[in-house]
Amino acid sequence: MKKITSNITFLFSGDILSKLIGFFAVTYLARVVGPSGFGKISIGLTFLSYALLLAGSGLPIIGMRTIASGKKNDPGYIGDIIITRILNSIVVFIIFLFITYYFYRHNYIFTLNAIYLLYLIPASFLIDWVFQAHHKMEYLSFAKVLNILVYLIMILLFVKNEADILWVALSWVGAALLQSVFLWIVFAYKKHKVRFRLNVRVFSLTRKAFPLATANLLSQFVLQFPVIFLSIVASNNDIANFNVAFRLITLMLIIDRVFYLIFLPFISNIVKNKMEELPLILHRLLKLIISVTLSIACFAFLFSDNLIVLIFGTGYLSSSEVFDFLMIYFILTILISVFSNTLIGMRKEKIFVKSLLIGALSFFVVLYPLYVFQGLRGIALAIGIYELVVISILIKKVKEMVKINIKIIIWPVLVTACLFFPINYYVASILIKILLTVVFVIPLILITAQWARSDVDFFKKALL
Repeated sequence: MKKITSNITFLFSGDILSKLIGFFAVTYLARVVGPSGFGKISIGLTFLSYALLLAGSGLPIIGMRTIASGKKNDPGYIGDIIITRILNSIVVFIIFLFITYYFYRHNYIFTLNAIYLLYLIPASFLIDWVFQAHHKMEYLSFAKVLNILVYLIMILLFVKNEADILWVALSWVGAALLQSVFLWIVFAYKKHKVRFRLNVRVFSLTRKAFPLATANLLSQFVLQFPVIFLSIVASNNDIANFNVAFRLITLMLIIDRVFYLIFLPFISNIVKNKMEELPLILHRLLKLIISVTLSIACFAFLFSDNLIVLIFGTGYLSSSEVFDFLMIYFILTILISVFSNTLIGMRKEKIFVKSLLIGALSFFVVLYPLYVFQGLRGIALAIGIYELVVISILIKKVKEMVKINIKIIIWPVLVTACLFFPINYYVASILIKILLTVVFVIPLILITAQWARSDVDFFKKALL
C-alpha cells in the first residue's frame, strides 16, 4: 500500500510539474508565433501522433502487461520489444515522410513535419514501459519533467517569432533523445539487463499487439482528426482556438495518466492472482473517479473564461466555449480508462477495439453536420458523442463479466446536470456560484455515488 501511495505522489507531482512547464511552453509559443504559426505546429504534432501510434503498435502496453503479470521478465524479451519498435519506426518514418511530401511538398509544413517525424527514433528506444511494469514511477516522473524542461529551455533560446518554428520541432526531438538516454542510464545503474537477439519474432509480437495498436490508433485518430479537418475547412486561427481548449483539457487529464500508469499493472496482477476481488475494487474506483471528475468539471466550468485569458491571453477568449463543451470528453475519458484498462488487464482488448470502431463511425457521421450548425463547439460535441458511444458499449460488456452497479455513475451525472448547470447559467455572482456548488452540488454527487464508510476506510488504508 505504501508503494501505491509513493507512486501516486511521484506521478502526480511529476505530471503536475511537467504539465505546468509544458503549459508555459505552449503559452509562450502561442504568443510569439501567433495563431498561424501555432496552427502549423498543431499540424506537425498531429502527423507525429499518428506515426507514433503505428510505430508503437501497442508494443509498450503488451510488454508492460506481460512483465507486470510475471509471465516474462527476461532480458531477451525486453530486447525483442525494442528491436520490433525500431524496425516498425523505420518503416513508419518512410511512409509518413512520403505522405507529408505528397500533401505539403511546396509548403513550409513539409520541413516541419519531417523534423517532427525524427522523434520516432528516440521514441523507439524509450523503456518507460519497463519501469511502469516494475512500479518505478519516480524515474518515469523525473524523465518526463526532464524532457519538457529541456524542450522549454530550447524554445526559449531559439524561438522568437513564426520564422523560428523549425526550432520547435528540433527541440521536441532533442528533449526526447535526452529522456531516452536518462532512462537507459538508470536502467544500467540498477543492473537491469537487456539482450538483443537475431531471431526476433517481429511479426509475432506485432500481431499480438495489433488489437491494442488498433485501439490506440482509432482513439487518437478521432481526437487528432479535428485539427486535420479544420486545416481543410477553416483558418489557422480556428485550429489554434480549438487546440488551446483541447490542451487545457489535456492538463486536467493528469488524473487519467496517473490512473493508467498505476491501475493497468495493478489490474493485470489482480486478474491473475485475486480475480474474486475485482468487482469490489472496480466498484470503489468508479465511485472515486466519478466523484472527483464531476467536482473538477464543475469548477472548470465556473472559471473557464478566466483560465483561458490568464494562460493564453484575450486573443483566445473564444476558446472558452469550446473548452466548456470538451468537458464531456474530460469526464467520459477517465471513466473509459477504468473500463478499458479492466478489459485490457483481462486480455479482452478486442472488445475495446470494437467499441472504439463503432464510436469512431458515430463521430464521423455527426462531425460535419455539427460543425455546420455549431462551429468549433460542434466538433467538441462530436467528440463527446464518440466517447458516449464507446463507454456505453464498454459498460455493457464489462457488466457481462463483472458485477457492477452503474447507478453510482448515472445518478451523480444527473444530479450535476440538473443542479449545477442552472446555477452556472442563471446565478450572476461568482461567489454565490462557488458557494452553491460546494454546499449543494458536490455533497449530492457524493451521496448519489453511494459512498460508504468502508469505501473511505479502504482509500485511507491504501493511501496512508
